[in-house]
Amino acid sequence: IAHVLCGAWPQRKKQKQSMQSCILFLLSRSRLVVFSCCSHTIMSKRSDSSTPSPSAPKSKRRHDDEPSAEVAAARPSRDQDWKLFNDPIHGPIEIHPLLIKIIDTPQFQRLRDIKQLGTVHYVYYGATHSRFEHSIGTCYLAGKLIKKLKKKQPELGIDDEDVLCVQIAGLCHDLGHGPYSHLYQDDFLLRTTKWKHEDCSLKMFDHLMKENNMKTLFQEYGLGETHIEIIKVQIGPRAGDRTADDNHKRETECQEKLGSKKFLLDIVANKKNGVDVDKWDYIARDSYYLGLSSSFDHRRIIKMIRVIHGELCVRDKGMSSLYEMYSTRNSLHQKAYKHKTTRIVALMIAKAMNLVDDIVCVAGVEGAEGTKMSEATRDMFAFTNLTDHILHQILFHVSDDSRLRESKELLQRIKHRDLYRFVGELNPALSKKVRNKDTSQIVESFIQGLDGVEADDVLIDRVVFDYGYNGSGRENPLENMKIYKKDSPNTSTGITPDQVTVSAIISFQKIFLGVHNATTIF
Repeated sequence: IAHVLCGAWPQRKKQKQSMQSCILFLLSRSRLVVFSCCSHTIMSKRSDSSTPSPSAPKSKRRHDDEPSAEVAAARPSRDQDWKLFNDPIHGPIEIHPLLIKIIDTPQFQRLRDIKQLGTVHYVYYGATHSRFEHSIGTCYLAGKLIKKLKKKQPELGIDDEDVLCVQIAGLCHDLGHGPYSHLYQDDFLLRTTKWKHEDCSLKMFDHLMKENNMKTLFQEYGLGETHIEIIKVQIGPRAGDRTADDNHKRETECQEKLGSKKFLLDIVANKKNGVDVDKWDYIARDSYYLGLSSSFDHRRIIKMIRVIHGELCVRDKGMSSLYEMYSTRNSLHQKAYKHKTTRIVALMIAKAMNLVDDIVCVAGVEGAEGTKMSEATRDMFAFTNLTDHILHQILFHVSDDSRLRESKELLQRIKHRDLYRFVGELNPALSKKVRNKDTSQIVESFIQGLDGVEADDVLIDRVVFDYGYNGSGRENPLENMKIYKKDSPNTSTGITPDQVTVSAIISFQKIFLGVHNATTIF
């Protein structure tokens, strides 16, 4: 070490080797101490010695860290501006500098505090992952698919800006989720509004762009107003949704501008058949954290997808993988997403939030009054502060209001696992009456013969299992999938009814019955 610090290396070969061995041994045993004391001297020697002579060959980068020629060519900035993330599902992934800038904003970092699966962790305790990591995973898969298409089908004219647009859409598609993800939309807000998280994703994206002066940065990477519109179409509400009229108009205009590249709009959220990278990531990620096996492999589908006549098409033998995709999705819904205990906890939290909606407010713009939880979707400053931590705000809020006491009691019941009791379920047909949630007759028939049980004591939860695809969700989305054959890679055909495998994914619904006070029955 003294020789290193003084810069005087032994001249004899054996002495050099001996000294190097000693130094390596000491560094391996006391790495932190040596570097904290000697980092300046050692690093200065390294910087001097690391500068290659003109005749010296350049050292090669490790194969695992080396970007592809395609990625390297697309970089408008230095290598050190890219970052390497280690994703538990996809492994080491490189993130573009512009995507890093988006990730490092308060609006995106907020997703760290929103659980991907809402209340599912009350059943599967490992399912505590967040929207943050799912969004990055979706961004990665979107980039992987479009780069594959760019390489295999150069005639499509996919450029670096197209790649960035799709990746940004994948990264920002869930910016609009509220506390506990779908709980905020489906159980808290649905009673009073037709709002959907895709609406807020658009607002939050605009808010992110404005507050962080992102337009200037976008322009540095060749992204203008047209590109921003294309991104917003991909993350906005689906065509046919109740709130999607404006976005549908924007989508039509973008399709006209994109022409033969309109398939870009179907990579993150496929509105035609539901085969998209968003679904691929959450199936893989949720299965991993739930501890459930999944036979669906999105990597196989990526290799089989081609663009034919402006549409994403899959190889005919890849249809079996798509059946596995929807089968796995259906299994996740039945085993986890809509598990009876998951639903009970979600309804208890939603009720606790509704009770104090005008008592516990969310901080918005500095100096402004607090905003109601139900009205935070109108104020993106407030919505940025609305996360899963709202339950802690309720528990520690100080007020003599009886509604706050009742809300706290509900949350304390959840903490003590004193949940509403599940007492049965019905499996009615998807009739119009039930779809409109006219469940009064079900309640009346249920409480007959039960002394002391009133209609208000019975909790009704309607759960629908379907394809999760557009409109009613009861149409088989694979009927809208185009396929091609190995000997005709540029010719696509539709799937005839006799080619559609009859699977177990049949639309049906369950009516869960529970009671607020278990002592009235048991």
